[in-house]
Amino acid sequence: MSGADAGWQGRRFAMTVLGGVVVSLALLAVLLATATTPGQARAQRAIPDLPPPTMAVTGGSRAGVLALPRGAIATDGDGRTWVRVWTGRRSHRVQVHEVRSDLPQLAEVTGDGLRAGDLVELVAPDEADAPPRIGA
Repeated sequence: MSGADAGWQGRRFAMTVLGGVVVSLALLAVLLATATTPGQARAQRAIPDLPPPTMAVTGGSRAGVLALPRGAIATDGDGRTWVRVWTGRRSHRVQVHEVRSDLPQLAEVTGDGLRAGDLVELVAPDEADAPPRIGA
């Protein structure tokens, strides 16, 4: 091998090594830019703070009566029936009295403080006495 060939081989080796270093640094930069910290991973796995399911109260089949889903009515230990009304991120209980109704899957009620258009929380049967999930 002549001196010129040896010089070329040396420069070729150096360029190959330099190219490998540049590619490695580029990959490292991409990995660091897209890596997730343990705190970010925990935040991504956290259960979202969702509002409870709600439905709007509508007018009933006669004057002074409102219709709402049967799943919104809860009964406490004393036998009183109530619904949880939501306004923004706050809620309050409103006592209601069911009246006879022929509406399927809807209950007709009367109650002070309940109006058409109010949002009532849909309550699972075993959660009637549970505290509200947000606000209240």
